[in-house]
Amino acid sequence: MLAEMNTRFYLVNLISVGGRNGQSRKVRTGNIGYIVEHVGGIGSFGVAFQSKCRETGEIAAIKKVRQDKRYKNRELQIMQMLDHPNIVALKHNFFSITGKEEPYLNIVLEFVPNTVYGVAKHYSRMNQHMPLIYVNLHTYQVEEKVDAMDEGQPKTVSSEVYLTAIV
Repeated sequence: MLAEMNTRFYLVNLISVGGRNGQSRKVRTGNIGYIVEHVGGIGSFGVAFQSKCRETGEIAAIKKVRQDKRYKNRELQIMQMLDHPNIVALKHNFFSITGKEEPYLNIVLEFVPNTVYGVAKHYSRMNQHMPLIYVNLHTYQVEEKVDAMDEGQPKTVSSEVYLTAIV
């Protein structure tokens, strides 16, 4: 899937939506548009945008990751295998090319408005402690995420080798 990219709008030739456990789920084909509302964050490998689906009005996060041949990017493969209520859901993905002819993988995820860091920073600015119920809730969710990703789950090292690790 390739996207025509404007700085504020993605028009995606949609082939698959969602897909869990390594399976592509063909829901519909055609075009779907995303309007980029603002940059949510910038990292070493890419940029995250808050965007809105033109057709449904649903808010989504688009993580745009440069495809560098020096690195094996397994994020999409891993996201397709994960299905857990405490891990953001993969909606779909597409590829785009910039003016420099650099390929980018765009991962469309459910939008989560806050992070643990953001909530902690909010309380710190107010010179208050985070309520214990929030600390417990975030701790529980982090533990659940780690369990879902690590405890006894097979990890693909190559196409033939599977490892199981329990920390």
